[in-house]
Amino acid sequence: MRAARLLSHPRRMKGIALGCTGGSFVEGAGYDESVVKVMEEASGLPAVTTSGAVLSSLRALGVRKIAVFTPYDEWLSNRLVKFLQGSGFDIAMHAFGFDLRTTLEDNCWEPLNDWVAPQVPNDADGVFISCTDFGWLRGVAPLEERIGRPLVTSNLATLWHLLQTVNAADRLPANLSRLTEVSESRLSNVG
Repeated sequence: MRAARLLSHPRRMKGIALGCTGGSFVEGAGYDESVVKVMEEASGLPAVTTSGAVLSSLRALGVRKIAVFTPYDEWLSNRLVKFLQGSGFDIAMHAFGFDLRTTLEDNCWEPLNDWVAPQVPNDADGVFISCTDFGWLRGVAPLEERIGRPLVTSNLATLWHLLQTVNAADRLPANLSRLTEVSESRLSNVG
């Protein structure tokens, strides 16, 4: 975490995030917490990781059984499933290998939503789309409406959790997703 020490103006920042899902879960349950500790010690700022933010987001939404979607190869997707299971979640299903190139255009979320929606099983409480390379946020609410369940993406979770951590949750529009409607009081009950 040498990079955290290189922050030139930490007094202007209120928090720091490691914006990489795979890089913060690859070593298994609890690894994300050790990364946060190193980042906080090095920077002197509150810190979050994407995978830790995903766990907090899913818990805040009351999701227990997840449909998981990734662009990863099978081995990394399987590690994500183990990480989520090791963190107390049940997996309804998981699909991997989505071609990220189909979403490279700005706000091009339809191909991803069209891949996810028909695969979500009825017994899933919610959906998690992993990887911070999915840069869109505007596709979250339309997909939530389409599947009738909460949706967490890596970027949404990271942004939401970091803003919650630094007491700036009001910076996210409430209509962005079900997650952005979750109150801070509900977050305080999240383990």
